Amino acid sequence: MAISIEVRRSQAYLLWGMLLLYMLARFCQLYADRLPSLLIVILHVVPPAVSAFVHGSILYRVKGMWIFAVFCLGFGAVAESISLRTGFPFGHYYFTEVMGPKILQVPFFLALAYLGIGYVSWILALLILGYLDKPITGARVLALPLLASSIMLSWDLSMDPNWSTLDHVWTWQQGGAYFGVPLTNFFGWFLTA
Repeated sequence: MAISIEVRRSQAYLLWGMLLLYMLARFCQLYADRLPSLLIVILHVVPPAVSAFVHGSILYRVKGMWIFAVFCLGFGAVAESISLRTGFPFGHYYFTEVMGPKILQVPFFLALAYLGIGYVSWILALLILGYLDKPITGARVLALPLLASSIMLSWDLSMDPNWSTLDHVWTWQQGGAYFGVPLTNFFGWFLTA
């Protein structure tokens, strides 16, 4: 089915708009002491999730993107929920009220963050490996998710100390060796991704 030029143009404007909102989020984080924390969280989570869904619907069609979204949201939320109760796979921590409403102790916006982060990691892995126009078969079935998981892990290495130690969005019960974050968290991120 051919998509009209107007629809493509609308998608492009929406993607550019989401990028600008995300850039605003990064700027707003510099003023976290003066702006509502939930606004900063929403600007960090919603634009990447919307972008992932729009771009993914173009690349994988709407049905494929719904499957990806449900998997990311579901698996991420379950992993977080299990870790809150058992300490596996991330470690022992709890969420403060900064991220807003929670479902089973997991902030809704944290679960939504898995969609944006997961999709960007997947697309970057596709591009780095040169698999964008190739079927995912053979060794690619293993290489692609391993690289995407590594990209998600690198994102967490850069973001977790800020969001936990500085912004107090979540609190590690015993702290950790990496700017207050336990190393188990990074193992958990790679495994979950």
